[in-house]
Amino acid sequence: MKLINKQVLFILGISAGVVLIIAGMFFKDQEPSALPGICIGIGAGLFGMSIASLITYRLELKRPEAFVKKNREVNDERNTLIREKAGANTNSIFMKLICIATLVFALLNVELYVTITMAGLILVNGAMYVIYINYFNKKL
Repeated sequence: MKLINKQVLFILGISAGVVLIIAGMFFKDQEPSALPGICIGIGAGLFGMSIASLITYRLELKRPEAFVKKNREVNDERNTLIREKAGANTNSIFMKLICIATLVFALLNVELYVTITMAGLILVNGAMYVIYINYFNKKL
């Protein structure tokens, strides 16, 4: 993407964020009460993300050698392996916690939709695990 296009894209993101925040404040008295919150939330996220991206992009233009070094370190094999191992361990621990929480919710007679949602998350995680194993077996 050309230099000007990136900056214009970030500035458009900032503008859209501000417009959504203002629209959320405008709709605060409307009947569907979720609409203002959604507008403000998406607008604030878009505004913050666009500001951060614009600042990062301008810093990259001023000191490109620092960003080349950073990208080299991020894409290093050792760092990639560390991130993948950390992600796998985190997922393993998180799924154990979700399983325990689902069991506790079921035993405490918490609302059925909460227990079913938690069980659904466990099933989705298992399905994603199988899908990614097949994907990486074909890719590697």
